[in-house]
Amino acid sequence: MMRIPPVLQFLFWGIAAWGIQKLVSEYNYSWRYQLSAALGCAVLGIMISGLGVAEFVKFKTTLNPVSPDKAQRLVTSGIFRLTRNPMYLGMLLILSGWLLFLGNPFAAPTAAGFVLIMNNIQIKPEERAMMVKFGEEYEAYRRRTRRWI
Repeated sequence: MMRIPPVLQFLFWGIAAWGIQKLVSEYNYSWRYQLSAALGCAVLGIMISGLGVAEFVKFKTTLNPVSPDKAQRLVTSGIFRLTRNPMYLGMLLILSGWLLFLGNPFAAPTAAGFVLIMNNIQIKPEERAMMVKFGEEYEAYRRRTRRWI
């Protein structure tokens, strides 16, 4: 199965949300702290993703999500103690911030679409590759650390 890079998945779902918001704009809403909530969510997502990237750089392992078999090391420290997929969790939070900003309830399911697709076409194949590469060490990590949060 051809995997689509996660950043393209993220962009696809963000654009889909925008399209939905435009199609059914009569359902758009706004509230007092909408922008603050949207920015807070997005900034948190950027921070979590950034911590994941920094940890990968620190251990000099690949950042290429399309080739998880090229990982040189299983990273389990830092933000990876809390989530096995901080970059994807960060993308979800940024997408959630975007959804809050758009203010349309019909756009909200795009976040679920992102999670569903990421779980099935990105994360599960990555997990299989990590299991082959790191064996019991990865299995122990998988048992103690959640996929998302």
